[in-house]
Amino acid sequence: MMRQIALAAALIGLGLLPTSGKAAVSFALGNNAPQQNIDYTFLNNFQALGYESGSGDPAFTVTTDTALTVPGNGSSGLQVANPANLWQHINIDPLTDTLILALEADPRSQPGGTAGYFYVTASDASGTYSSLPGGAYSLTSGENYFTATASPGFVITDLNIYSINAAGVATPLIYSLRQVRTLEGTGVTATPEPATLVTAAMGLVLVGAGGLRRRLRSRKAAA
Repeated sequence: MMRQIALAAALIGLGLLPTSGKAAVSFALGNNAPQQNIDYTFLNNFQALGYESGSGDPAFTVTTDTALTVPGNGSSGLQVANPANLWQHINIDPLTDTLILALEADPRSQPGGTAGYFYVTASDASGTYSSLPGGAYSLTSGENYFTATASPGFVITDLNIYSINAAGVATPLIYSLRQVRTLEGTGVTATPEPATLVTAAMGLVLVGAGGLRRRLRSRKAAA
């Protein structure tokens, strides 16, 4: 039993087993920390490339479940190609070398159309997290800013926006995605914190000590 506890402590410390204090993506309404504005170019009917305004560095791809359009070259927003075919799901997929610490966006319903709600999921190296159950946000034709923020030492690797009706049923209600902004880092890695390294070291020491005791007992039994 002691060996199992020690081994578990080592694996937790090395990040190979989850803990209750593991990093998580947090969600909030409003226009918050991100500073880098994103513009778009059209890739195909269902996909656009988001790139940093001014520098033109590609940041991520946006994929929608019905056809999209970029209203004007270099636009800072996307909208449905056909107002009769609204989006229910938007995926934002950062490129490999894009280190997104936080991302904000403003999804909107069709002007004069049906309002509803939306929720967000986002992933980092420790798992996938959702704004639900507490974060079913109002989806209107006005501003609906939200921000997703990774924990220190982590970056957002995937983000999804889903629209639902008042009953919580998946319903295509998103007409446009505006003003995506990011806060990006450089050289960010999901490295263990000092306390985590201590946990790992203690676990490995206990594992080693247990093995030594077993060897000594074996030698005594053979003598």
